[in-house]
Amino acid sequence: MRVDAKAPEIVVTSVYRTLMLRLERVHEESGMGAFAGPPGLGKTTTARQFIAGHPGEVVGVTLRFPNSKSVMVLQEVLAAIRRGHGSSDNHCPTNRRELQGSIRNALENWAWWQEVNLALRGGPRMTVVFDEAQNLSPEAIETLRFWNDAADDDAPPLAFAFLGNHQFRLEGGASGPSFLSAAVTSRMSYRKTFTYRDLTDDDLTLLIEARGVVEPQAVELLLRHCRSADVNRDLRLLTRELDTLLNSGLPLTAATIRNFLGIS
Repeated sequence: MRVDAKAPEIVVTSVYRTLMLRLERVHEESGMGAFAGPPGLGKTTTARQFIAGHPGEVVGVTLRFPNSKSVMVLQEVLAAIRRGHGSSDNHCPTNRRELQGSIRNALENWAWWQEVNLALRGGPRMTVVFDEAQNLSPEAIETLRFWNDAADDDAPPLAFAFLGNHQFRLEGGASGPSFLSAAVTSRMSYRKTFTYRDLTDDDLTLLIEARGVVEPQAVELLLRHCRSADVNRDLRLLTRELDTLLNSGLPLTAATIRNFLGIS
């Protein structure tokens, strides 16, 4: 009999806790933060939970086009600010000067809306979280730095958090230059590149048990499988493997998992 896999629940891993704490600090400080790492660490899941926990104050942007330039990025920021206070204005200028004016007006409208509808905590603050930040051009990130500074107008500063995969280089090196200029780096409250090794065996155990595997021998077999290569610590891939087992209708025992993994 086929048993449908239950909806994945949030597993509070060490990466989740670290990233969530850093995102909270970026928001509270109206700062900037950049975080990178391979797929399957839970970065997007953490970002979504962070956004959900700050309605009207934190908004998300996901760019699908590689090397997105500043005009496109600022248009996305404008749309995100409008979403923050439920604006139905869809006009998006393409002229940079008009676009900057629209963003300033949207921020002022959002600040007014926040004062009327939300309990202020130390003044208006908005954070824009960029997922898939490897699709931002360095030039676009440099442009966003000026909006974080907000030194030349009365609009509240925008905080920015950038989350990207392993291609989102936070340091220059053999693989290429950093996405972050020296000026951007100096403004960063936090910069961290995660690896699969940041996911501990305890983190993986939490996920394995959350998917319904509780027999100690079965859990240990899966942990041994995950230790065999870095890629096997990918939470997304591990969840898919566990869901395949769950949907098989077979008991989640050590014998079933041994057979599934091809362990003699």
